[in-house]
Amino acid sequence: MKAFFKKLEKVWVVILNSSLIFFSSYFIYHSEKFQEKISPKKFWERKINTL
Repeated sequence: MKAFFKKLEKVWVVILNSSLIFFSSYFIYHSEKFQEKISPKKFWERKINTL
């Protein structure tokens, strides 16, 4: 029974991590799109400066 819970815990951690990565990348992508709509010039200048 303990081994089963250990396995379940590992699976749960993997699921949480992958969903966290997905949501953070999704949010970053959409916030960039949003900024681009507001002011494309300023957005791209900042983007180039960060690179």
